[in-house]
Amino acid sequence: MGRSLRKSTRSKTNASAKAAKDAGYVRRARQAPTRKQRYARHKGLVSMKIPKDLKSITIANAENSPLLRLPREIRHTIFALPLTRVSRQIYSETATLAYAENCFAFKHEVYMFKWLSKRLLAQREAIRWLMLPSESYRRKEDRRSFSPDLEKKAKKVRKTCPNLVAMEADYALDRILFGSPSRPFKDKRDRDEEPSSEDFSVDSSEDAWKDFREDSSEDSS
Repeated sequence: MGRSLRKSTRSKTNASAKAAKDAGYVRRARQAPTRKQRYARHKGLVSMKIPKDLKSITIANAENSPLLRLPREIRHTIFALPLTRVSRQIYSETATLAYAENCFAFKHEVYMFKWLSKRLLAQREAIRWLMLPSESYRRKEDRRSFSPDLEKKAKKVRKTCPNLVAMEADYALDRILFGSPSRPFKDKRDRDEEPSSEDFSVDSSEDAWKDFREDSSEDSS
């Protein structure tokens, strides 16, 4: 058994260590902050309110970064790459970009509401287009309108997605969502136009089926 220090010596040693720590000569052990403590949140996303200790870095990024000095349109093209974690400014411009630029199609309204319930507030605010199959419609006096039940739910969607441009339904979507999963579709989308299910058409040409069979055989191999 090793020799132990006398009680008086131990107390003096502890007092000396405490004095050194209080004076800043000994680094205090500090618990690492959690992710929630590191980043303040706003509507579920990282807040753009910059902490004092990061202001100089943020200003330097905005003024000196070759990427952030590019026009916004060019930056959005580059943001198609996974760059959302580079800086706060890039994050703020890309975090909800996928929700603002895409049209979301659902097989049934139940799935739509379930999906919306799992989105963050900022993501729901960015959504502009939703689409349902034509079975969501009812026919009345040669005109189509949403069923009374869905009309009520549409108001709920408007509150959930305040920037919604349109919630549409048409027959073209039926062919996509209810058709054979092996059926090839041709994407005719133009990103300068508002999305529509009519952007997709069934491509029944022999070349399309030939390309599809070749792709399927490669995947299986």
